[in-house]
Amino acid sequence: LQRDIEGSSDNSLDYPGYRAAGVRIIVTAPEIETITFTVKITVETTAEIDLVIEAIKTRVVNFCIQLGPGETLYVSQLVSDLIENIPGLIAADLQNTGGLDVYENYTPNSTRKVLRAGEISVV
Repeated sequence: LQRDIEGSSDNSLDYPGYRAAGVRIIVTAPEIETITFTVKITVETTAEIDLVIEAIKTRVVNFCIQLGPGETLYVSQLVSDLIENIPGLIAADLQNTGGLDVYENYTPNSTRKVLRAGEISVV
């Protein structure tokens, strides 16, 4: 990415550069903001609960990985993703780790931070 921005005198066709003259741009990785929550689920009676729980944890991690710096985690999108892609899952609600309050959309407190899944509990 740095070469895309700065350009390359060796290969100016592929890397012409985009920064203004006299400006130095340094590309850095975003800071990670970890979020934790509980997923309360309802499953079909024939579903294998252990497989559903593991699938939920994996999908939550993968869903968060696709979020870019400063992007909001929309609860409705995550819940839809879980229900549409996990066989046997009928319903899912996200709750704060205490388990009492419904988890709301969450945006990092800086556009330089990216959300990643921390401890995810499934009940």
